[in-house]
Amino acid sequence: MTLVSMALAFVCGPMLEINVDAGPTLRFPLEPDARFSVTYWHSMYDAPVTESFVVTETELRLMTVRSSSPKVLEYLELDGAVDTDLPIERRFGAIAFRVATREPQVLAIGAHKRSFREFGGPGTRVVFVPANSCAAPSAAGK
Repeated sequence: MTLVSMALAFVCGPMLEINVDAGPTLRFPLEPDARFSVTYWHSMYDAPVTESFVVTETELRLMTVRSSSPKVLEYLELDGAVDTDLPIERRFGAIAFRVATREPQVLAIGAHKRSFREFGGPGTRVVFVPANSCAAPSAAGK
Protein backbone atom coordinates (compact mmCIF):
# COMPACT_ATOMS: atom_id res chain seq x y z
CA MET A 1 0.00 0.00 0.00
CA THR A 2 1.45 3.37 -0.95
CA LEU A 3 1.72 6.24 1.49
CA VAL A 4 -1.08 8.12 -0.31
CA SER A 5 -3.48 5.16 -0.22
CA MET A 6 -2.63 4.59 3.45
CA ALA A 7 -3.46 8.23 4.21
CA LEU A 8 -6.74 7.93 2.31
CA ALA A 9 -7.65 4.89 4.40
CA PHE A 10 -8.19 7.19 7.37
CA VAL A 11 -11.11 9.55 7.81
CA CYS A 12 -10.35 12.77 9.66
CA GLY A 13 -12.90 15.02 11.23
CA PRO A 14 -13.34 17.85 13.69
CA MET A 15 -13.97 17.09 17.34
CA LEU A 16 -14.75 19.04 20.46
CA GLU A 17 -12.51 18.14 23.38
CA ILE A 18 -13.73 18.89 26.89
CA ASN A 19 -11.25 18.87 29.76
CA VAL A 20 -12.93 18.51 33.14
CA ASP A 21 -11.49 19.34 36.57
CA ALA A 22 -10.50 16.06 38.21
CA GLY A 23 -12.18 14.05 35.48
CA PRO A 24 -11.44 12.37 32.19
CA THR A 25 -10.93 14.26 28.95
CA LEU A 26 -14.04 13.87 26.79
CA ARG A 27 -14.04 14.00 22.99
CA PHE A 28 -17.14 14.50 20.89
CA PRO A 29 -17.15 14.06 17.11
CA LEU A 30 -18.85 16.90 15.26
CA GLU A 31 -21.00 16.96 12.16
CA PRO A 32 -19.14 17.79 8.91
CA ASP A 33 -19.98 21.50 9.39
CA ALA A 34 -18.01 21.36 12.71
CA ARG A 35 -20.72 23.25 14.61
CA PHE A 36 -21.90 23.04 18.19
CA SER A 37 -23.82 25.36 20.48
CA VAL A 38 -24.05 26.14 24.17
CA THR A 39 -27.24 27.40 25.78
CA TYR A 40 -26.98 29.00 29.20
CA TRP A 41 -29.08 31.18 31.48
CA HIS A 42 -27.94 34.80 31.76
CA SER A 43 -27.81 35.40 35.50
CA MET A 44 -28.22 39.17 35.43
CA TYR A 45 -31.25 39.27 33.12
CA ASP A 46 -32.74 35.85 33.91
CA ALA A 47 -33.00 34.84 30.24
CA PRO A 48 -31.61 32.09 27.99
CA VAL A 49 -28.70 32.71 25.61
CA THR A 50 -27.50 30.38 22.85
CA GLU A 51 -24.02 30.77 21.39
CA SER A 52 -23.14 28.84 18.23
CA PHE A 53 -19.56 27.88 17.42
CA VAL A 54 -17.51 26.34 14.63
CA VAL A 55 -14.42 24.26 15.41
CA THR A 56 -11.31 24.62 13.26
CA GLU A 57 -8.02 22.80 13.70
CA THR A 58 -6.69 25.49 16.04
CA GLU A 59 -9.59 27.49 17.42
CA LEU A 60 -13.22 27.77 18.41
CA ARG A 61 -15.09 30.48 16.54
CA LEU A 62 -18.17 32.07 18.07
CA MET A 63 -20.41 32.67 15.05
CA THR A 64 -23.88 33.63 16.35
CA VAL A 65 -25.66 34.62 19.54
CA ARG A 66 -29.40 34.33 20.18
CA SER A 67 -31.53 35.46 23.13
CA SER A 68 -35.17 36.20 23.81
CA SER A 69 -34.16 39.18 25.95
CA PRO A 70 -33.36 42.59 24.45
CA LYS A 71 -31.50 43.42 27.68
CA VAL A 72 -29.16 40.45 27.19
CA LEU A 73 -28.43 41.56 23.62
CA GLU A 74 -27.74 45.10 24.84
CA TYR A 75 -25.47 43.74 27.59
CA LEU A 76 -23.56 41.74 24.97
CA GLU A 77 -23.40 44.86 22.76
CA LEU A 78 -25.32 43.19 19.92
CA ASP A 79 -27.75 44.99 17.66
CA GLY A 80 -30.60 42.97 16.24
CA ALA A 81 -33.96 41.36 16.85
CA VAL A 82 -34.59 39.00 19.75
CA ASP A 83 -34.85 35.28 18.95
CA THR A 84 -32.66 35.75 15.89
CA ASP A 85 -29.20 34.31 15.27
CA LEU A 86 -27.10 37.48 15.37
CA PRO A 87 -23.75 37.22 13.59
CA ILE A 88 -20.62 37.76 15.61
CA GLU A 89 -17.10 36.58 15.12
CA ARG A 90 -14.83 35.94 18.05
CA ARG A 91 -11.99 33.44 18.12
CA PHE A 92 -10.76 31.41 21.06
CA GLY A 93 -8.00 28.85 21.53
CA ALA A 94 -10.04 27.46 24.43
CA ILE A 95 -13.16 28.43 26.35
CA ALA A 96 -13.53 27.80 30.07
CA PHE A 97 -16.94 27.38 31.71
CA ARG A 98 -18.09 26.65 35.24
CA VAL A 99 -21.06 24.31 35.54
CA ALA A 100 -23.92 26.57 36.64
CA THR A 101 -25.43 26.35 40.08
CA ARG A 102 -28.96 27.17 38.89
CA GLU A 103 -30.10 26.37 35.34
CA PRO A 104 -27.57 23.96 33.79
CA GLN A 105 -25.94 24.84 30.49
CA VAL A 106 -26.70 22.59 27.52
CA LEU A 107 -24.22 21.49 24.86
CA ALA A 108 -25.84 20.70 21.49
CA ILE A 109 -24.02 18.82 18.75
CA GLY A 110 -26.39 18.22 15.88
CA ALA A 111 -29.57 16.73 17.38
CA HIS A 112 -27.73 15.47 20.49
CA LYS A 113 -27.97 17.52 23.68
CA ARG A 114 -26.03 17.11 26.91
CA SER A 115 -26.39 18.94 30.17
CA PHE A 116 -23.12 20.30 31.55
CA ARG A 117 -24.12 18.45 34.74
CA GLU A 118 -23.02 15.27 32.93
CA PHE A 119 -19.47 16.69 33.14
CA GLY A 120 -19.57 17.52 36.85
CA GLY A 121 -21.47 19.21 39.64
CA PRO A 122 -22.11 22.93 40.03
CA GLY A 123 -18.87 24.89 40.05
CA THR A 124 -16.89 22.26 38.12
CA ARG A 125 -14.55 23.86 35.61
CA VAL A 126 -14.81 22.54 32.05
CA VAL A 127 -12.62 23.72 29.20
CA PHE A 128 -13.59 23.35 25.54
CA VAL A 129 -10.74 23.06 23.02
CA PRO A 130 -10.64 22.26 19.31
CA ALA A 131 -9.53 18.76 18.35
CA ASN A 132 -9.27 16.60 15.29
CA SER A 133 -9.49 12.86 15.02
CA CYS A 134 -8.41 10.46 12.32
CA ALA A 135 -9.75 6.93 12.36
CA ALA A 136 -9.86 4.04 9.98
CA PRO A 137 -13.28 3.71 8.31
CA SER A 138 -15.45 0.99 9.78
CA ALA A 139 -15.89 -2.29 7.94
CA ALA A 140 -19.63 -1.61 7.93
CA GLY A 141 -19.04 1.38 5.67
CA LYS A 142 -17.51 -0.78 2.91
